[in-house]
Amino acid sequence: MYRMMYKTQGCGAAFMENVKDKEEFFRHRELLATGMGFTTELVNDKLFLFNKGKEFGVYYVEEGK
Repeated sequence: MYRMMYKTQGCGAAFMENVKDKEEFFRHRELLATGMGFTTELVNDKLFLFNKGKEFGVYYVEEGK
């Protein structure tokens, strides 16, 4: 089980949900983000969201909890 987290610039981290398939979680979040006009980049189990070239937020895995 993976604990999925989200953090935006200027704010602390927030728990999203526990998932069995982190790749599926990232795919769905990427689809949603691109549909909202963000650009995305998946690097080392972190999905970065960019707004007009500036980092807006990041989804990531918090393991071991």
